[in-house]
Amino acid sequence: MQDGRMVYVNQAGRRMVGLALDADVGQTKVADYYTAESNALFEREGFPAAQASGAWSADITMRHADGSAIPVSFVGIFIRNAGGEPAYTACVARDISTQLQAAHAMAAALEQQKEALAMKMQFVTTVSHEFRTPLGVILSSAE
Repeated sequence: MQDGRMVYVNQAGRRMVGLALDADVGQTKVADYYTAESNALFEREGFPAAQASGAWSADITMRHADGSAIPVSFVGIFIRNAGGEPAYTACVARDISTQLQAAHAMAAALEQQKEALAMKMQFVTTVSHEFRTPLGVILSSAE
């Protein structure tokens, strides 16, 4: 990125954001491919952290050309010139939609397991309570 404009986007990145493989990215603004929240996070945390340490990473949301959201694992890197000043910003963004879907599915399965365990415990408690009284009467009569 130079002056907020893209210099190069590889084929995987182009496919991810819906950018034509033969499109000229020189006039494309990088900020157009991120949500307002992600752009605000860059300003607030990303750029200062990358300025200080050279790199910054976070899970953020990009925007596809059709407007849909793309959750990504993002790493931004400042590439410095010979004088040590940031010359370019490079980034790697990996689509984590599948991982998030799997995590949500696992969380839902865990919740179902917890509910099943709670129902089992309730059943055992109810059965125990229901048999305790008649067994007490039988035991009392037997004595």
